[in-house]
Amino acid sequence: MVDGQEKLFHLRTFGCQMNEYDSDLLTDLLVSKGWKKTGEPSRSNLIIYNTCSVREKAEQRALAHIRNSAAIKQQKPDIKLIVIGCMAQRVGEYLVESCPEIDFVLGPDYLYMLPDLVYNGFSSEKVYTSLAESSKELRELFNPSIISGAKDISAFVAISRGCENFCSYCIVPHVRGPVGNRKSKDIMGEVKALVSHGVMEITFLGQNVNAYREGDTDFADLLRMAGEIEGLKRIRFTTSHPKDVSEKLFAVMAEIPAVCEHLHLPLQSGSDRILSLMNRGYSLRQYKDSIDIARDLMPDLCLTTDLIAGFPTETEEEFEMTLRAVEEIGFDAAFMFRYSNRPGTAAAKIEDYLTDEVRIKRLNKLIRLQQNCARQSNQRLLGNLSEVLIDGKSKKDSSELKGKDRGGRTVVVKNSRNLKVGDIINVKINQADSWTLTAEQL
Repeated sequence: MVDGQEKLFHLRTFGCQMNEYDSDLLTDLLVSKGWKKTGEPSRSNLIIYNTCSVREKAEQRALAHIRNSAAIKQQKPDIKLIVIGCMAQRVGEYLVESCPEIDFVLGPDYLYMLPDLVYNGFSSEKVYTSLAESSKELRELFNPSIISGAKDISAFVAISRGCENFCSYCIVPHVRGPVGNRKSKDIMGEVKALVSHGVMEITFLGQNVNAYREGDTDFADLLRMAGEIEGLKRIRFTTSHPKDVSEKLFAVMAEIPAVCEHLHLPLQSGSDRILSLMNRGYSLRQYKDSIDIARDLMPDLCLTTDLIAGFPTETEEEFEMTLRAVEEIGFDAAFMFRYSNRPGTAAAKIEDYLTDEVRIKRLNKLIRLQQNCARQSNQRLLGNLSEVLIDGKSKKDSSELKGKDRGGRTVVVKNSRNLKVGDIINVKINQADSWTLTAEQL
């Protein structure tokens, strides 16, 4: 880039919370180097797409945006076009071959290199990816200590990167590499820095967040440490794995006031045969036993999950097992997907006779059931008192404010003109549907 030139960057993020976290880190890093963010790609000197590979649809969406920006670059050749993230890791060579306007692609472990690469120019190498053990060392080189300016009241904090579970349907271990746990002192340092910049709520992130360990410190210990940080009002975490939950974890959740009574625990299927094919490492009975322990310790627990419809060879009877599990367990909310074939995963090698029509039919049936369960769950909250952290304006009525309760549910607060973002208030729930609660101040 030319010195003295206004440096504007556009950053679009696709996919999971880890990608959002990476984009926040990259934003802080670029701002610290004198860049300014803009929402208009055509005004930018630098266009960045942080991509996702979990499902084919996510890749197609990202590719459409990349091609649109490639057309912009054809009119303004000085613009730099960069693709980062999991799709860059998975198909980096294909991207630069199919879209020569791309200046380079960076896998997740290389994003810290971007400002220097842009400033110093490019070598003949366009693709920076690695899944070797050295990728762990690369992560340690980029400790997110730069925090530029005020923050929103909520923020993500990654406590680990990578995954070694190799669930048969999941591309993440293939694009994020082996597990690397951050040092607890670095994690706590980042949390304290965020709190000093106005953050009141943090969400710990990891592909398998509750498997964290540093010496004798496990994830429950980490929650306890974070709960002692002054000014930190709420602590959340995602995504947990059922094979790594423990009574100790649930006890700490119940004991530490800042830790919210919200557990996101992906079930994926109600069939033990399908769970085995998925390489999930638990049975439905084991999952239910864990939930029973959690609810005994936290009667107000909000339980959310992930579910997949149409995994290869799933029979109609096995799909019905998932429906029964949803009814029996009683999830407050769920992310539901039809199976998406990901090349390179173990599931992609399973002979698959299910059609998209069957998968869509099953998914729609699952969604209808879960929406009904969520509505019933929320209806039980009518008349209850709830603590809400105000985080912004209601989408339906900008004159009203909304927030999240401790379970992560969205709550619209009526007659909230005297409130502001960051307020923590007690409310009474007076309306509820499958998605949103409505409340009045006490």
